[in-house]
Amino acid sequence: MNSLDIKPCLPLNANEYVKFFNAVHKKNSNYRDNFSSIIKDFLTGKIAFCQNNRLFPFFVYNGYRPLAVCIFIIAKKMPDILQMAFFAAEEEAHEAVDLLMQKARELCSENNIQKIVVGLNGSLSYGVGLLANNYEKRPGFGKICSPAYYFDFFTKYSPETQSMTSIRQKLDDPVLLRFMDNPKSRHNIIRCRKARFNNLREEIRTYVELSNQSFMSHPFYYERDIQENYELFAPFKTLLKEENLIFAEDNGKPVGFLLWYPDYNELIAPGKGVGFSTFFKYKILKRPIKTFMYVEMAILPDYQGSRVLMSLMKKCFSYVRNDFTWGETSWVFDSNKVSLQVSKKWTPVNSTQYKVLLIDANNVR
Repeated sequence: MNSLDIKPCLPLNANEYVKFFNAVHKKNSNYRDNFSSIIKDFLTGKIAFCQNNRLFPFFVYNGYRPLAVCIFIIAKKMPDILQMAFFAAEEEAHEAVDLLMQKARELCSENNIQKIVVGLNGSLSYGVGLLANNYEKRPGFGKICSPAYYFDFFTKYSPETQSMTSIRQKLDDPVLLRFMDNPKSRHNIIRCRKARFNNLREEIRTYVELSNQSFMSHPFYYERDIQENYELFAPFKTLLKEENLIFAEDNGKPVGFLLWYPDYNELIAPGKGVGFSTFFKYKILKRPIKTFMYVEMAILPDYQGSRVLMSLMKKCFSYVRNDFTWGETSWVFDSNKVSLQVSKKWTPVNSTQYKVLLIDANNVR
């Protein structure tokens, strides 16, 4: 057996990284490739995120065979944490993962960092969490389908765990319908409008400004950048409709938004990613999608607990109630009691768990 060797991943090796990442995850037939384009962008440095942050991608090889990969990230606006992003490893690659952790400890020492986070992929916008249950279920669009054995690699480092929950609900739930159709709840509804894609950059500016004023207390959130989010959003413009991004306004002032979209993974074959075939099936053939993804909602602090929440939800429901059978939330941190309470207001059918691991660098020896 050859000795293990840890090497930086150069931009010209981006395809090899992505090939290995997908090969590991494709062993679960429920996996859909929602991340290749993002990983390539990170590794080639072509996007604003790479200009604003420091990225250190690595392979661990046994001879010429990769056993483990990750992209270490130090975010300029969250410099006290070393992220271990887009991690992948073969099941028996414990020594290879230990080499990655030794490199993490080295980077922490060089940059005066005390904590290592496993499961945060650059920022909350790019994905977060290792899958912790429902491995036999196809994940919703934009969610990771990581194997259960990933947790075994990090047990020895005594990680602190932050848990998240994604909730799935039927849209014909009687409690939900009574709430949405209650005549009394129609009063005091404020104006909601769909996004204007002919002025996408300004709409993304509003989206980012609302996010930064609403989410700063959320775990692992740091101030969003307009260009980064424009680059993340723009490639999906052909799949999205203006109604997928809803803004709430109080006398013309943006006070909240709700982002939702269909679960495009229903149209994607196992192991494959979003592409022209997805567009063709959805926009041209009009293939039905049963589930919509309730992705994100932000409300300015002064308006939380007000009619804004109800207004956004009712507007969203008016778009989805006749076209979808299921609604599924994005991950919600279990520490976010308010959002979890809203998500569980009706009758959850199934809940998927995700976990982020926070490791003290001093535990890596």
